[in-house]
Amino acid sequence: MMPMNAGTDPLESTEFKQHIRNLLYEYSLTYLTTNHVVFTEDLAAECIQRLKPIPLTDPYLFTLFPDSFVAFSQIHSLPFLDPYDETPETTQEALTYIRRLGAVPKGVPRTEKMKTQWSDDSYERPLEEFPSIDTASS
Repeated sequence: MMPMNAGTDPLESTEFKQHIRNLLYEYSLTYLTTNHVVFTEDLAAECIQRLKPIPLTDPYLFTLFPDSFVAFSQIHSLPFLDPYDETPETTQEALTYIRRLGAVPKGVPRTEKMKTQWSDDSYERPLEEFPSIDTASS
């Protein structure tokens, strides 16, 4: 058996390759791809067929949706409920605690103390510089 050259092999010829390509191209266009223009036109035509005309003389056609809180209050009869009358009650310990937490301290505020402490000339900078500690996560 004698080996054939690439130039004489009928499977390697450009005409045969072009013929196979044309056959596969037509097959792929028919069965594997979608023509989106035709698909969109068909879908739009189908949607248009489902549409129905809107009567322009119907006064109740265009109405706003009710407010959600109004609908909720009507469903649960909120306007007819008696309001809850809560009488405030507290203990002496609670009043003392609130007064202690809310009391303004007497004397010079801490911020003013810090201003006077750091504003005089007796402040000396530290001898070593503190480098900023930056990491990859910060």
